[in-house]
Amino acid sequence: MLDNKDTALDHENATDALEIKNATKDNNIAPVNRVFLATVLISLGASTVISIIFAVIANIIAKDEAHYDSLADKFLKVFNNDLFSIVLSQVLLFIPVLIFIFMHKKRFVNNIRLKMLKPSTTILLVIFTVTITPVMSFINSISLIFSDNVIGGTVTGIAEQSPMVVGVLAVALLPAVCEEVAYRGLFYSEYSRISPKKAILLSGLMFGMLHMNINQFMYAAAMGMVFALVVEATDSIFSTMLIHFVSNAISVLAMYVLSGMESSGEVDAEETISDMYREMAAQEGLSPAVKNIYERLADMPQEYAQVISLAGTALVFGVVSFVIFIQIAKTSGRYKEIRKIFASKKESAKESTKESTKESTKIFTPSLIVAFIICAVFMVYRQIKGI
Repeated sequence: MLDNKDTALDHENATDALEIKNATKDNNIAPVNRVFLATVLISLGASTVISIIFAVIANIIAKDEAHYDSLADKFLKVFNNDLFSIVLSQVLLFIPVLIFIFMHKKRFVNNIRLKMLKPSTTILLVIFTVTITPVMSFINSISLIFSDNVIGGTVTGIAEQSPMVVGVLAVALLPAVCEEVAYRGLFYSEYSRISPKKAILLSGLMFGMLHMNINQFMYAAAMGMVFALVVEATDSIFSTMLIHFVSNAISVLAMYVLSGMESSGEVDAEETISDMYREMAAQEGLSPAVKNIYERLADMPQEYAQVISLAGTALVFGVVSFVIFIQIAKTSGRYKEIRKIFASKKESAKESTKESTKESTKIFTPSLIVAFIICAVFMVYRQIKGI
């Protein structure tokens, strides 16, 4: 009888040792970080790749003298626009992820969260997207104090050059799939197995840094962290795909509407927020105090006035978003998991051993450090050069 107990104990210890060994093997994060480094290098080389493709096709067209004019016109319409640049960049950046999936298929499938969403959760996620947008706009307005708006012109160009459906597919749907599979499906899922807290922060920073400019870095990093929390709250990558799509679609549709209103003369494209405050200050029936506030805002630099005007809205909607987020977690049955991420409770000896094994796995490998340095240097360079 004693032998059976000893045998059972030995078997349990052997099983635990095997689990720890497998955890250490599966938590090897170096290949994941190399994927991020590859995406950074490809992002920097994307313009070169586009130029090469442009030159090759232009050379082919030049040889067909009989149809040169018509072919050249079609070529320019396809390749020389913002829509093509966005689609090509998404495809190029997704290549390293596809290679990782091909090489580590079982590992990727085991980690990615493909849980279907409840209808009630889906509705809450859409509402959450709407309420979190003013918060992201506020963060973006802060970044505009130090940098230029680099994405606004691109979206405007797409609205002027392409049909609305094409714009929504390219700017909203494609990034929602490609970027979520990469950042939440691969990077966050891998890092969260080691440390959810670190994964939330790191995946957000990576998401922001790959945009390669200070303007997009701030709100993209913040949104990346929010997305990571939503994945934990729902245990599903479909949740962030939905939020990503709805958020981008709202921006794209708004740009199409604004472009149409500008074309019809309903709005003045040159009107600034300072002009808006001057018009408000000129209205009759205002109290002296309110009039004075509007005049002060009108005299402020445009960037500061915008930050102040968005601050109150961001605060209110931020609180509402937090309440909705908690409800999403409860509806998905993940509220306890969210609390565990930020709790500091002692666990059993067995769990502590497994957790210490995970924590001992290095997240910051040389390839990740190099990628971060490259992104930081390039962002500063672009800021200095104003590009």
